[in-house]
Amino acid sequence: MIYNYLKLSFRNILKHRSFSAINIVGLAIGIAACLLLAQYAYLQHSYDDFHDKADRIYRLENKLLVEGGDKGGSINIEYALTNAISAELPQIETMVRFDNIDYVNNTMVYKGPEGVTSYNESGVYITDREAFELFNFEFAYGNGSRFDEPDKAVLSSELAQRYFPDGNALGKKITLSGNIGSFDYEVVGVLKPLPANTHFDFNLLLSFDSEKNYAGDEIRTAFYTYVLLREGVDAQSMIPQLERVGKNYYASQLSAAEGALFFDMHPLSKLQLYYPQYPSFKKAGDLKTVNILGIVAFIILLIAWFNYINLSTVKAIERAKEIGIRKVLGSQKQHILWQFVVESLLINLVAALIAFTIVQISIPLMKNYLDFTVTFTWDATFWFLIISMLLIGSLISALYPASIMMGFSPLSILSKRITLNHGGVGFRKILVVTQFVISVMLIGATMTVYRQVSFMTAADLGINIQNILVLKSPPGDLTNQGNNFFEALGTFKNELERNNLISTMTSSSAVPGRPITWGTSMKRLDQSEKDRINMLLIAVGEQFDQTYELELLAGRLLKKGDNPWTTGDVVINLEASRQLGFANPEDAIGHRVDAPGTGTQSLIVRGVVGNHNHESLRSGYMPITYMQSIWANYYSIKLNIDGQLSDHERLAQVKAGVELVSDKWEELFPFATMEYFFLDEDFDNQYKNDRQFGLIFGLFAGLAIIIASLGLLGLSSFAIARRTKEIGVRKVLGASDAHVVRLLSREYILLIVVANFIAVPLAWYFLGQWLDGYHFRIELGWWLALIPMAIVLTIAIATISI
Repeated sequence: MIYNYLKLSFRNILKHRSFSAINIVGLAIGIAACLLLAQYAYLQHSYDDFHDKADRIYRLENKLLVEGGDKGGSINIEYALTNAISAELPQIETMVRFDNIDYVNNTMVYKGPEGVTSYNESGVYITDREAFELFNFEFAYGNGSRFDEPDKAVLSSELAQRYFPDGNALGKKITLSGNIGSFDYEVVGVLKPLPANTHFDFNLLLSFDSEKNYAGDEIRTAFYTYVLLREGVDAQSMIPQLERVGKNYYASQLSAAEGALFFDMHPLSKLQLYYPQYPSFKKAGDLKTVNILGIVAFIILLIAWFNYINLSTVKAIERAKEIGIRKVLGSQKQHILWQFVVESLLINLVAALIAFTIVQISIPLMKNYLDFTVTFTWDATFWFLIISMLLIGSLISALYPASIMMGFSPLSILSKRITLNHGGVGFRKILVVTQFVISVMLIGATMTVYRQVSFMTAADLGINIQNILVLKSPPGDLTNQGNNFFEALGTFKNELERNNLISTMTSSSAVPGRPITWGTSMKRLDQSEKDRINMLLIAVGEQFDQTYELELLAGRLLKKGDNPWTTGDVVINLEASRQLGFANPEDAIGHRVDAPGTGTQSLIVRGVVGNHNHESLRSGYMPITYMQSIWANYYSIKLNIDGQLSDHERLAQVKAGVELVSDKWEELFPFATMEYFFLDEDFDNQYKNDRQFGLIFGLFAGLAIIIASLGLLGLSSFAIARRTKEIGVRKVLGASDAHVVRLLSREYILLIVVANFIAVPLAWYFLGQWLDGYHFRIELGWWLALIPMAIVLTIAIATISI
């Protein structure tokens, strides 16, 4: 019996080639798009679930609340507090801490028999030996058994390949040189590459005893802190215990601030998507974006199935005579049902095979051209869900046309009283409207993302980032240490600024577009402890204000001789002035503020500058204090580029400026690799994910429109075929081609207009919700109502006209 069904299905597919091709192509595109987006969404939701103990691992967060409100949370837990938690809470089986020391400008040096290998390195962390027991970090060779000894290092495979291409890193001595000094470490292991679906991202791990090299004997560092709970311990039951320990530890501070300390525990497998406000190793993902793409994946597949249902229903009515004869000859309803089901499964199977091929080809293309990482997973759960969804969809898409035909009597079928106006024409129109509602919304969403990204990249940041070349700071010990380092820097600066290609050079601990990692809590001296605010600090060198063109609002800028650690001189921005409670910038001048952790009793506000967007426009203005210091992570060099020149001539000036800087660097810092970037390009990289989201969204919106257009092509083709005689008569009577096109497209245009009236309010609501995630955003306007409808109408008319 199944053989007969298959044979008939093959005959029908070959007999109606155009119908079958439209269905198979539409389904293949829909399944491929669904697979790609579903795999991406699945990958994002599977972060860190490969760790054997993932269900018992949590990252700690503490938060201070005072009468004045929320003073912010932090995933950095103080060293002494971590020790108290570990000692007092037996429900915690293991604790692991990580401290990022990139702030000291690490240059890694290996002096081998073939010479010196040296590069600036980031992703350097200090951690406990238990990290290799708690997490599934696999070793390529070596192990972490000696990681509780002083000055031991574990390298990533990428780092090992860079410094030890012969694959023999064990036992070798490496040197980490930075602002604080130079320290030697023995390599005890090399890790295999970490899986793509992990929030961990590091290049070099140092044994915990190494913390003393950077923090001194009395460790005051705060760490990312992960805990493994014992079997059967409920995470929520641990929170009151953590708060009890924390309140004891911070008793005096909490009393003075009239505040309360709260803890939370973030599950390891939820860190990447569910806690974006607390990124640690990698930049956190965007749950809303991932979910949107997952929904789009399912929607595209739905559109493909809607096409199949529509076309199968119309085609089934064309096959009415065949079905009527089969009924007269004794076929039961279940036989007709099975015929439709087998035919549907066969078409879906062929489409799925084509879709898998498309996916395999698309994955590397999307990675190379769109920087969109999708991993082809063989996870059993994922494929069970996908295959189940395809089977259920195939069955449902077969049941509707079968049920339509089973409802007609053989007499009505054979007497030709069935036309295209029978068989659920209203339902078919609903499916067409639904397809174009989705298409209009996807086009509107693509336009909105594009306009928002364009707005952010063109916005006035309140600070100059054009024509600025930023260098990563060289380590002090590579220039004979001591004052020689600063003498070399002075020579470097003076020789550059003597050249007409260079305007100014300055230093800073942070630059726009990169996180500010230094901060404190701050209040005016006349305020109480509960009035403290979280303040970001930037150490700046001379001419920082000139290089970045800061706008002075009140007081004066920092000048030579200002020293926050002796005279207390600082400059704050307008947002800091506002949060400190000053009514206007002038009121802040001369006021003293308390800033623990800065090494001084109090600071004096000498000036207030305008706000600027230090990071993406997704965030609002941040309170910033500028402190003059020789500490620097970056050196910013403003190039003299003549804006009146042609693009080619300006590019030549930029190249000449880079060559000049490179030559002077090699002369004065011969053992340090010069790492640089242009600030405007680096700042623009913050919108990489937004731009990528727009491209991906636009691509799949286009696919959805193609699928919907294929369905429209099929429906209109059948309708036209049935009205061939009518069209001939009209043309004989003088009807023009344009008149015939209007006649044939009128019904579908009306459906698209209806779809637009439904889609625009929905798009307005959902896109407004998405834009609310940006502090600085565009406003939705008339273009959202008219342009998507115009695009869809144009495509529909062109499709029908063919």
